[in-house]
Amino acid sequence: MIKINVFGELLVLMCISITYVWSDCTISMEAADKCGMKSMIFGNRDMNAPTNDAELDGFCAQLRKNGKCVSDFNDRCLKGNIQLAIKIALKNGEKFVDKRCNAGKDRTEFLTHMKCLSPKEKLEPFHLCSDKHLVMLSKLKEVPKGDRIASLCCITHLSQDCLRQKFKAICSEDTASYWDDSWNELVEENMQFACSNFPNLAKCDSDMDAKVWQMIKDVAATDDASILAQRHKFKSEISTAMELMEMFE
Repeated sequence: MIKINVFGELLVLMCISITYVWSDCTISMEAADKCGMKSMIFGNRDMNAPTNDAELDGFCAQLRKNGKCVSDFNDRCLKGNIQLAIKIALKNGEKFVDKRCNAGKDRTEFLTHMKCLSPKEKLEPFHLCSDKHLVMLSKLKEVPKGDRIASLCCITHLSQDCLRQKFKAICSEDTASYWDDSWNELVEENMQFACSNFPNLAKCDSDMDAKVWQMIKDVAATDDASILAQRHKFKSEISTAMELMEMFE
């Protein structure tokens, strides 16, 4: 799955309507999970941010290769609405990558903002945002069914804000704005559809169940390694999403 960090679009789609059936397939969940991790920008601690055109070519090739791996898993191993949801998210991810990897001003702009994330050590705060995102998603199991979609919407807002604040601190306001736009490019349409009652963090603060919202915000605020280590049960958000599906049936 080609993505910035979060699986917001896919998870929102799954919450709208989920039915899936496993069939025999030749690609294991573990292999697909590994491909999903390698197609992540934030949350993939093996990634090096490209700083020149040659490195960007290699970076883009890896995103496309691992996106295809996830696509093959989806085509061969999943059915029903979950397969459709992943297919839509993959298609949007491909558009996202093509826009930034093909020759043109969008590629130049993308490379400019990626350079800020080098050397590799500068990426760790962003990876922590991804860790927190996945742990927050795991907390959905503790949320009453009637509050789960709202919680998912607000988790997505928190994760976006986490990245936004890191970009402002480590890079610049301009780069933070660029990644905000990139995030919205991937998830905005489906967020508007499924999350119209919770369009921003202010609405989450005012309208979310107070106890549920505090539980989620506590994860967003923590730096406790023992809590964030729960993220490492899986390598990517694909397997996390698969684990959470039954909550929304």
